[in-house]
Amino acid sequence: MRNKDSYVIYVKDAMPDRTHDDLENEWRLLTENLRLIITNSKMIIGQKKYFHTPVAVASINASFLGSRNISLGVLLLLWNDGLLKDKCPLCGNDAFIIKASGSVLIGKNKWYGYCIECNKGVCGKSRNYLCVWRPAFDLERKYSNYAIIKRYNLTSEKWFERLKETRRSDEVYKKKVNSSTLNELINHLKTLSYSQQI
Repeated sequence: MRNKDSYVIYVKDAMPDRTHDDLENEWRLLTENLRLIITNSKMIIGQKKYFHTPVAVASINASFLGSRNISLGVLLLLWNDGLLKDKCPLCGNDAFIIKASGSVLIGKNKWYGYCIECNKGVCGKSRNYLCVWRPAFDLERKYSNYAIIKRYNLTSEKWFERLKETRRSDEVYKKKVNSSTLNELINHLKTLSYSQQI
């Protein structure tokens, strides 16, 4: 029996494994430059290369529902809408939530973020975790960076003939955006900031 002619696959790069030191360095890089990133949020959101900047330390987790890393652009959209912010437990100003985990069923949760006024990492609990998790999960899914490819099936019906058969080339419907690294983005923002001061 013959299979269908082709199928569509969604190809998303997996977040590379990071060591504990790598994650600490990324946290430091993100938080030390958070004010600069927020100041330039309009430019970052407007350019796909920067919007899809992966941030390994930014994630939203829910027991039984899984975990999702959040790109920098999605973080900025959530912060702009006030959805991934809470009160800083130290000063009462905005704390920008970078990582949150918990249960949407029983509401137990904890978030980790940064207060640019205190210039410190802070943590807390949300009153309604579903209101934190749902928008972050939905937006990250909506703006996920992946390629859409049409892959053709092999046509031979016998397995030994399939071993010799050359597969027809894939057709790319949508290319994945070549995103910037966080380090590249921050260097670019610092260069822009420096050139505007001159």
